[in-house]
Amino acid sequence: MESSRLQIVRVIASGLGSGLMPFAPGTFGTIAGTAAWLAIDVITPFSTFQAAVLALVIAALGMASTQRALQVSSESDPQWVVIDEWAGVAFALISVPALRESSGYTTLTIAVGAFLLFRLFDITKPGPVAWGERLPGAWGVMADDVIAGIFALAILLVLF
Repeated sequence: MESSRLQIVRVIASGLGSGLMPFAPGTFGTIAGTAAWLAIDVITPFSTFQAAVLALVIAALGMASTQRALQVSSESDPQWVVIDEWAGVAFALISVPALRESSGYTTLTIAVGAFLLFRLFDITKPGPVAWGERLPGAWGVMADDVIAGIFALAILLVLF
């Protein structure tokens, strides 16, 4: 029973396996998270409220699965754990439904902007993003990405 629970945790924490890439797992995790979000949005376009709820749900799943993954790992931030990237980019992608009707830009254009800005803030870690990373345990793994996603969202809303 514990083994199957741990497998579920690994699937979630690894972003459905996207974090298992041998190089750049954070980038591949972000690509997979963005692609999954867009796939759902194509079938049933999100409202801004639904996108925000989805980001919060992914962040909550991320906290729970990351906390469990850290308990069984010897690393403080295992590279294969990319649910934090999924959560961060989900916050940035709240910009898509918020802007697609008012800005005249396509869903894909806004999503690419969200992806690029999120990765920029996640890699460079300006101010509060770096502070979030210093939090202990799963909070530190998740917080920097969520803050980077919120930064990307804010920039997109201002630019468009």
